[in-house]
Amino acid sequence: MALGGVFFLLGGIVKGDVSFMVPTFTGTSGLVAVILMVPAMFVGFDVIPQAAEEMNIPLNKIAKVLILSICLAAAWYILMIIGISLSAPQDVRVGDGIPVADSFAYAMNHPVFGKLMIIAAMCGILTSWNGFIVGATRVLFGMGRAKMLPATFGRVHPKYQTPTAAIILVGAITALSPLLGKTSLVWFVDASAFGTVVAYFMVALSFLALRRKEPGLARPYLVPAGTLVGILAILVAGFFLYLYLPIGPGALLPVEWALVLGWIVLGIVFFIQSQSAYKDVTPEEREYLLFGDQYSRPHLKWDRKA
Repeated sequence: MALGGVFFLLGGIVKGDVSFMVPTFTGTSGLVAVILMVPAMFVGFDVIPQAAEEMNIPLNKIAKVLILSICLAAAWYILMIIGISLSAPQDVRVGDGIPVADSFAYAMNHPVFGKLMIIAAMCGILTSWNGFIVGATRVLFGMGRAKMLPATFGRVHPKYQTPTAAIILVGAITALSPLLGKTSLVWFVDASAFGTVVAYFMVALSFLALRRKEPGLARPYLVPAGTLVGILAILVAGFFLYLYLPIGPGALLPVEWALVLGWIVLGIVFFIQSQSAYKDVTPEEREYLLFGDQYSRPHLKWDRKA
C-alpha cells in the first residue's frame, strides 16, 4: 500500500503535467461533499484511544502518537491529491471508472498500472477495516464491562481473551453492509459522520467542563492552551453540525436522518435496559469498571471486594 502511494505520487510528478491542475477551484459543491465525509475518515484515529488499554506505553505518549498519526495522515492525503492532480486531466479523473487507477494508468500509458493501483487501494481498505473492527469492538466491550450494554459484550473468550460477542456482531454487520450497494454505503458514511461530529462536540464540551469542575484531576497528557483548544474544538464541531442540518449546504438525506434516528432509538433502548438490569451500580463502581484502580479519581475509589 505504501509503495503504491509512493509510485503514484512519483508517477504524477515525473509523467504528469502541471496544466492538469488547472483550474484549481471550480466551486463549493465538491468541497462540501468531501468535507461531509471527513469526520467519518477521522473515526480511524479513534482506534488509538479506544485500544489504549492494550498498549504497553505511557498514556502521555499515546496522546502524542495520536496527534502525530493525524498529522502524517493529513500529509499523506495532501500528497495523494497532488499526485492525482498531476497524473491526468479532469475528464479522466471524473470518469465512470476508478479515478486513482485511471489516472495512474493514463500517466504511465499502460492499463496494468491501473490494476496495480487497485491492489494498493484494496490494501488500504483492508487496513481501515482492521482498524474499525478493533475500535468498534473495544467500545462495545468497554461499555459491556461497565454495565452500560448487555453483559455478553463485556465477556472475553476464555482462550483468546477477545470480546467474542462484540467481534461477531461487528463482523456480521460489516460483512453484510457492502451487499446493500454503493448508494447505501454513502448513506452509512454520511450518517456515521454526523454521529461522529456529535461525539466530538460532546467530548469537547466534557473536556472544558472537567477543566473547570476538576482542575486537580490527574492528567497524564496536559493539552497546551487547553481552554483555547477546547473552545476551538467546539466551534469546529459546531460548524460541521451546521453542515449536516437541513439549514446547511450539505443537509443529510431523509434516509440518512432515518439511520440517525434509528441509532438514537437503539441507544435509548440500551440505556433503559442497562438502567433496569444494573440499577444498583454506583458511580464509583462504574468508574472502576471503566478506568480501573489506577485511573479512577481518588475521591471515587470503589472497593471491588465489597
